[in-house]
Amino acid sequence: MARLEEVEVSLEIRGGNTPSSRDPIRIRINGHILPLTFSTIDEERGLFEGKADIHSVVHSLELLGPRSGRYDIAVLKATFHMADGKSYGNELRDVAVGTDESVDIWTVSDSFSV
Repeated sequence: MARLEEVEVSLEIRGGNTPSSRDPIRIRINGHILPLTFSTIDEERGLFEGKADIHSVVHSLELLGPRSGRYDIAVLKATFHMADGKSYGNELRDVAVGTDESVDIWTVSDSFSV
């Protein structure tokens, strides 16, 4: 199994809560919770992009809901940059994730090559 070096996550949020510096987008990888480092915050368009350095073999990878409320996500894109130099991604549409909920972004059937 190839090692994941970095994950990039893009969310188009159409309602509900929005990520912020006080409540960043968070992922859980292999049971460990990490905040994403924001690269784009466009509240007007509802676009939020961030990334995290992983450097690990992945057994599970989930997007976590906000600490309160919910994200109503029109489009969620996750791009994975692997140690072997290859990249691929997953895209989900019309996803809602609330407090104490998560969405699997690793084992989605609709993946694409980058």
